Amino acid sequence: GDGQLVCAAAVPPVLELPPDGLDEISNGLLTNEFVAELGSAKMPQAISDNNPIGTFDEIEFPDVGLAKTLTVYVKLTNSDLSGLEVTLFDPDNGKHVLASGGAGKTLDTAFPEPTKPVSGDLGAWQGKNPKGKWRLKIIDSKLLDGKDDGALTAWGLKVTTVSSLKVAAK
Repeated sequence: GDGQLVCAAAVPPVLELPPDGLDEISNGLLTNEFVAELGSAKMPQAISDNNPIGTFDEIEFPDVGLAKTLTVYVKLTNSDLSGLEVTLFDPDNGKHVLASGGAGKTLDTAFPEPTKPVSGDLGAWQGKNPKGKWRLKIIDSKLLDGKDDGALTAWGLKVTTVSSLKVAAK
């Protein structure tokens, strides 16, 4: 009424917006969370029967920022899963035994949810950049015929990141 401009703090100084809070304050219209997914292009790949060297594949994951969540998915077939060990090596050369043994002829799941790895902590990648070589190794220790026994049909990584550099509008 008197022509003066009155300024006030929009958010009290004690409250801070979390890094992934943009969607909450915009009623879901804006987001700074993004999903990057990369699967191996060399599929399908035969699984060597009763071979201690195993079958290998690798993915070079790009720089997508810091991970909020990291998921590894694996899909394979084999005459007997009880003789298989599926191991993931991360860019820091950390070892994650995803599966060891099991029943049936098909493994089609994601780690660490809904399936927990046998060993290793994929949750440790939260807050880290997953950039680099991710390697998958499958060892079939049961003898069928000494040739190939099934195939790795798909595997890859899905990473949810929180960006400090970009925003998407819905």
